[in-house]
Amino acid sequence: MIVREPRLLAGEGTHENLVARLDTGACWPHRGVGGGVALAQELDAKWLVGKWEGTARTPRADGRLEVTFKEDRAFGVCGQTSMEVVCSEGKWTVEGGVITVEYFQEQPRTPVTWTLKRDADTLQGSGIRRSDSMQYTVTLKRAR
Repeated sequence: MIVREPRLLAGEGTHENLVARLDTGACWPHRGVGGGVALAQELDAKWLVGKWEGTARTPRADGRLEVTFKEDRAFGVCGQTSMEVVCSEGKWTVEGGVITVEYFQEQPRTPVTWTLKRDADTLQGSGIRRSDSMQYTVTLKRAR
């Protein structure tokens, strides 16, 4: 539910109380609204599901990315540099409008974490490779 009338929140107590009530299936009788709550600035996780394309800009080079966010929170990425294509799988979560992606880069098996935010129809953020703490920027747009 997107709260369009903030005055309605006043009778519901704190935001946390409202979220707790709606998550347990409570309804607002005058609206017949139940289930989860999503404020306007929150990212709709279903919007994320699908194929994306973009770039990873590292201090040494730029690489092309093909990414898939799956409904079951699985994640797939194929990255292409000038020399090779490397594919990996992992998982993704959304919390407070921030998308966190975790996967292992192969050879050697190295954990990688991305932190992304939605900017209109683009996902932007940063990645970090844990083996050497290399940080880079990630930009993705929905594949056509």
